[in-house]
Amino acid sequence: MARPLAGKGEEQAAATALALVWLEQECQDSRDEWHVLADKGREWLSRTPEGIDAWLALAGEALARR
Repeated sequence: MARPLAGKGEEQAAATALALVWLEQECQDSRDEWHVLADKGREWLSRTPEGIDAWLALAGEALARR
């Protein structure tokens, strides 16, 4: 998979993806409190040239290494 290049938009996409993956992994008990915001983040990522799947995969890899 091609890795996105780093620029301002890409930094925002990476941060959004990291937040989404972290919320899904660590905050399931409070999902009703953040799911609407997460849906907006997913929608935004889906409109990036790389697409949501690439960003979520990259974020998942980064969080797995922590």
